[in-house]
Amino acid sequence: DRTSGEFEVDRELFHSILVNLLENAMEACLDPNLDRCHRISFNVFQTSKQVKFEVIDTGTGMDDRQKKNIFKTFT
Repeated sequence: DRTSGEFEVDRELFHSILVNLLENAMEACLDPNLDRCHRISFNVFQTSKQVKFEVIDTGTGMDDRQKKNIFKTFT
């Protein structure tokens, strides 16, 4: 059911999060040493209790330090 509910969100914070995700994907794909086609996919999924946003890119990937800190709050 596509009309299964409503939610409130801080519009500016939500916008910043989505822009940050997409900018990170773009930066990862701008590496001139990549010899493959650059692609970014942005998908939105709705389940009965969640809305999920997914960003997938064919960029350089993350090193171990980035993976370790991915869910830490920005300061």
